[in-house]
Amino acid sequence: MIYLGVEAAALPPDCPPHLQFLYDYGGPIGENNSLFVSVSSPNDGRAPAGKATIIASSFTEVGQWWAGSAADYDQLKQRFMAGAIARLGDYFDLRPEHILVCETATPRTFYKYTARDRGIVGGVGQRIPTFGPFGFATRTPLQRLWLVGDSTHPGEGTAGVSYAALTAVRQIQRSHSSGWPITSAPIP
Repeated sequence: MIYLGVEAAALPPDCPPHLQFLYDYGGPIGENNSLFVSVSSPNDGRAPAGKATIIASSFTEVGQWWAGSAADYDQLKQRFMAGAIARLGDYFDLRPEHILVCETATPRTFYKYTARDRGIVGGVGQRIPTFGPFGFATRTPLQRLWLVGDSTHPGEGTAGVSYAALTAVRQIQRSHSSGWPITSAPIP
């Protein structure tokens, strides 16, 4: 992940709030070849007037972030940050005078602050056996137990988790309308 605070002049006119870049169609999906980007909009509360935020993420193999020395880790982090900024610079005007803040997060960062296994973000690693029709459904075999989150179908991110939640709510409503009682009890 790379978090940039920039001058609004770094954004192209009418910049959309979400972008997906794939640079080499024959290359891997991750390792900065693919970036998912969220961009603040004027007056959305994420940046002061005249400024903007750019947040970019890339899939990565987590093992490389845990191997080697602290110096190896710092070099890898610097290489990924420089690579992401260079890729983003193809679309945004990221001259040094436009970048006000630059922060990065790696799987080690996410492990430290969220305690996620190996710092994996986005739920269970999305591979053929765990994605799409093979992913975790919101419905479970246990009565009144539903799953929602970044490991359930359709997957990670705000949109995926929100859609999974909407799916679970609709399934619960259908179950309720068919006579299945929904009760609520305080959580101990």
